[in-house]
Amino acid sequence: TLNAGKRDFARPGGGARPDFKSRGGDRKTFVKKPADGRGRPFDRFSRVQERPRPLEAEVKILPETQALGTIIRKLQQDFHAYKLKDLACFFLDNPQSVLLKVTPARRPDGSAAFAPCQCKACSFASTDENDVIAHILSAHLGDYYDAREIEVEPPKGNFNCVARCSLSGVLLGPPNVHEFNSAVKEMVRTRFPDMGEDRYRSHIEMVRDPELIEQWRQSAVKKTVYTAKGAGEGAVELSREQAESEFRRTILPSLVDHPKNLMITAAMAMVSPCKPLQWAAKDALERERRAPYNMCFALRFITASSSFSAPTTPAVRSSSPASSIASSTPPTRSPNLPRWLRSSKRILAATGMKF
Repeated sequence: TLNAGKRDFARPGGGARPDFKSRGGDRKTFVKKPADGRGRPFDRFSRVQERPRPLEAEVKILPETQALGTIIRKLQQDFHAYKLKDLACFFLDNPQSVLLKVTPARRPDGSAAFAPCQCKACSFASTDENDVIAHILSAHLGDYYDAREIEVEPPKGNFNCVARCSLSGVLLGPPNVHEFNSAVKEMVRTRFPDMGEDRYRSHIEMVRDPELIEQWRQSAVKKTVYTAKGAGEGAVELSREQAESEFRRTILPSLVDHPKNLMITAAMAMVSPCKPLQWAAKDALERERRAPYNMCFALRFITASSSFSAPTTPAVRSSSPASSIASSTPPTRSPNLPRWLRSSKRILAATGMKF
């Protein structure tokens, strides 16, 4: 009577529980497998991106000149007024419209913490001069040289093997020909720019297949040559290495700049190969988006010192206080910010303004 309503968990036949192996099972031996499949032990922090050492510099945020001129022209033609904080946010939402002033920190001996280097053609910058030189050779060589393909005779000789890229399957040629090193550098420059040449060479394999050797021989009938722009007919045809050598000697020194203070847009800083500069730009933007004090101060100073001519006849009549403020003509030059620029609660996007 005491056990009424309770379930009996006793085994029907009684006795001990049968062994696992007697039921036909086989317990597998536990083997700890690597996480990445390459023989390395599992590490849960292996995929976390390590943050580089902070950039020893002071970063100030300013509005970019071209974007600022576009905004001022739009404000002069518009019939509405906008908050200064809203204008600052529209700059901060577009990294191309934000200008960063990077001032290297000073060490106790008076020297700079680093020497910034910048490309004069596109403002590409880095703390390493080699990064800027590699960028100029890759992006601006075509501004001074024309490249075209010509047909040549196929290579002659007996070749026992041919080098092949294991990442892309491209045939690079036998390692004993002169064009092999040029083909490797061209692959690193065009296909794998984030990989160094030494690291890329570890992915090259030698193939001893007569069909692949003949395939490379037929593909080597086309060759790319470079000629100086504006040289006309009869210009000297150069290979890639010869064009780069002449470019380094004659043009490259005029495109490399070593400024004391680095002026660069936030969009260009975030694509720089210098990781500390990338993080410094991202931190400055995030900090300014939370509290846009520096951008508001810069906009207030610039707009206060600029000549605004507000429209006197609004296109759309409205009874709101903002439109009445916008319709009044502010003074041509005033030490304070015009009221029609700082008093409105409208959003700039409502007017379809783009920059």
